[in-house]
Amino acid sequence: MTQKLQFRKSKIFEESVLESFPHESIHHSLQELLKGTELNSEEYIDKYFEKVETKGYLQITNSSLEKVLGEKYRDSLKYKLFDPKKTTFFMMDHKVWEGIQEIIDLKIKEMSGNSEKDKNAYFEKMSGIMGDHDILSDLFNKKMLFANIF
Repeated sequence: MTQKLQFRKSKIFEESVLESFPHESIHHSLQELLKGTELNSEEYIDKYFEKVETKGYLQITNSSLEKVLGEKYRDSLKYKLFDPKKTTFFMMDHKVWEGIQEIIDLKIKEMSGNSEKDKNAYFEKMSGIMGDHDILSDLFNKKMLFANIF
């Protein structure tokens, strides 16, 4: 079974709070706030991190990230919040985000190389991918993007 990334948005801090702090500080603060919740990590993920609603055109799989970042990328995730033996939930770091952007670029190149008969379908797919990217990029830039591998 292919493992996919499920994107989530933090509900804990307001955007205005996050904008002036680096990723490391936000991650450390979240670790402190969530300390002691490891046994019920899924419950806390559902409570404090809402699912990001996209159009569904951009599916990022674990295997595609491994191709781009190397097979050890999961071991090197920088901003894990819970026990990695129980959940693969993490705050998006720059390395993984760059891998996601590379995957998007590859998808766009693939689509550009295909001569689709139905131009409307092509434009719908392309705008869907770009729309999903914009949603995720905005959250990443606001330091509010998290992911779970499932």
